[in-house]
Amino acid sequence: MRKGLQLMKRYPEDIFDVKYEQLCSSPRSTLKEVLAFARLDCEDEKVYEYAEKVLVPAEEKRPFSLHPAIEDAFHESMRMVGYDA
Repeated sequence: MRKGLQLMKRYPEDIFDVKYEQLCSSPRSTLKEVLAFARLDCEDEKVYEYAEKVLVPAEEKRPFSLHPAIEDAFHESMRMVGYDA
């Protein structure tokens, strides 16, 4: 994950960041953004219909504890990608 974050900082114009929650809440518009970023055309309505049908938000997870050796790094990584840890 940290390598990916480094690449995003180094090549921001070459990496399109998509959050799973965004994809699930707005699959059609998010997919259109991804395809536009990749310079791909998709006129097939079935692609969007399928995405709207199968992409569902993840169930909320119960709180969990992490091993102290990785806890700080995990929380920092989550903050770096826009999640409150």
